[in-house]
Amino acid sequence: MKRYSLMKLRKQKSFLISLILIFLLSLGVTISEYCGGVPWRGVSKTLGISDFSAQADSFNMAVHFIDVGKADSIYIKCNDKNILIDAGEKNTFNLVNEYLEKQNVKNLDLVIATHPHSDHIGGMPAIINEFNISKFIMPELNIEDISTAHSYEKLLRAIKSKSLNVEKPSPGSEFKLGDLTIQTLAPIKQYEGINNNSVVVKVTYKDQRFLFTGDAEKESEIDMISFNPDLSADVLKVGHHGSKTSSSSVFLAKVNPTYAVICVGEDRYNLPKKAIVDRLKNRGIKIFRTDINGTVILATNGEYITAFTEKEGA
Repeated sequence: MKRYSLMKLRKQKSFLISLILIFLLSLGVTISEYCGGVPWRGVSKTLGISDFSAQADSFNMAVHFIDVGKADSIYIKCNDKNILIDAGEKNTFNLVNEYLEKQNVKNLDLVIATHPHSDHIGGMPAIINEFNISKFIMPELNIEDISTAHSYEKLLRAIKSKSLNVEKPSPGSEFKLGDLTIQTLAPIKQYEGINNNSVVVKVTYKDQRFLFTGDAEKESEIDMISFNPDLSADVLKVGHHGSKTSSSSVFLAKVNPTYAVICVGEDRYNLPKKAIVDRLKNRGIKIFRTDINGTVILATNGEYITAFTEKEGA
């Protein structure tokens, strides 16, 4: 696999070279790496291009895996439709809010709170207060069963204050949102563990399919295999930040993704686990990690996927 590198830019030349790079990018000339014929692009802040996300604007659909540490916040834009899946921790709300504002988001057509753990819903009350939301999906759970009940209580208060109509996920259901088809795959039933109650959805744009799993673990994965005839996807958001509780071999075989994205940061559990990373690599899956690549954008015209990363990574 051929890689291209750039020499360190001297201060007196950095501005000129950055302008040249921006000009070349505007013409479609990129620093590229090809994986199985599918183009990959990485534009690093070190090149002097701070707004790397602008490079995805020419695509009809883009999925932004926002770097919020060991937490999830995923923004999807498809033409004039805006979707947010989870909102990270409370202390990362400003980051998520500023990111959405930078994308000129005024309204959110769909918001999904996958499950009520603080690393997924901590920032959600602020999102509810800040944006107009058309459709809101969240599992219904008993508050006494939730370890991060304080975050969940704040979320419920925000929902009540905005008079949001919360829809419970219905496995097997499907609806259209603009040019997107959204299928709800899980939770199949009520589970004891909060993670297994994660809302799992597959989002399809033309020929490209993206599977978002929240923190769903093996029990939910097995039930999805039994309940759904087709779990295949081109992109998998790896469950539970690359923990051993998720991404079972049988589940990966059913999904059979080309790309996997792990939303993760430094934490005491040393995620993602090496066994999961090795399992993905052994299947020939291209891995992106927010702790290494920063924010990851997978953009598509419906025929192929192009990846943009905030950092070049290792």
